[in-house]
Amino acid sequence: MEAVVSRHFVSYYSGKKVFVTGHTGFKGTWLISCLHLAGAHIKGYALEPETTDALFHTMATGFLLDSVIGDIRDKVKLQEAITSFQPDIVFHLAAQALVRRSYEIPAETFDVNVV
Repeated sequence: MEAVVSRHFVSYYSGKKVFVTGHTGFKGTWLISCLHLAGAHIKGYALEPETTDALFHTMATGFLLDSVIGDIRDKVKLQEAITSFQPDIVFHLAAQALVRRSYEIPAETFDVNVV
């Protein structure tokens, strides 16, 4: 079963242009790694990781894609990044995912995660 899933994943994403928001986060890092292995052309848009030991830096995934560091709420910069890339597929993973932080900055969390 795993071989079938892998084969279909690779055949589907190979050569596709994939735009990933939140590419510097935990899930984003794994996603761009898998997409790279499948042969996709990837552009990411996210904030800089908060720590130097973040998975994004640990796995050295920055060289696998065209990485744009920016805030998802910057609509002009985000639109330019998407428009210039003309993606076939968009994965939207950008979010403020930490529950404790959401209590400290509820309006920003709502803005990032919902709006």
